[in-house]
Amino acid sequence: MKKKLVLSLVALLAVGGLTACSSKTDDTSASSSSTVKETTTEASSSSSSSSSAAESTVTYLTDEEIDKVQTFGDFKEAFKSLIDSYVADFDALIADAPDAAKTTLQPFRDKVVQTMDEQQQILASQFAALGDDNTVIPDSARDTVITSLKTARDQLKSAMETARQQMESAE
Repeated sequence: MKKKLVLSLVALLAVGGLTACSSKTDDTSASSSSTVKETTTEASSSSSSSSSAAESTVTYLTDEEIDKVQTFGDFKEAFKSLIDSYVADFDALIADAPDAAKTTLQPFRDKVVQTMDEQQQILASQFAALGDDNTVIPDSARDTVITSLKTARDQLKSAMETARQQMESAE
């Protein structure tokens, strides 16, 4: 019983961390939006990419992939996949940005990556205290874990869609 409660709290903490990261990125996107608009106005003719900033080619975990999470190891892999997808999406956004906007966006990207890496390390140490990667997530906590991963994925995707829309409207 105690182990199940701890697992639920860990799952909620992990999602809270991802949510905080995506919220920080939303704030970052919003706060950098005016800077991006200013720099893209100056550099709109020097944009090196012809692809639309509003379209992402990055693939995030599907519902089916998330639904397959059964163990601590599965959860950690799914969490890492979300982080990797988000970072790749952010890198693609920066690559599509005009040069002046790239210098503005890069520090925000670096801070987001650092925060997510720290969250992943915290999560790994918390899970290590409960069991190894083969430890099965109890049924009573599994729904919470699955829902939290899906929510985190949706929030990260939404944050990037908003950032891409801001970038495109700034051009």
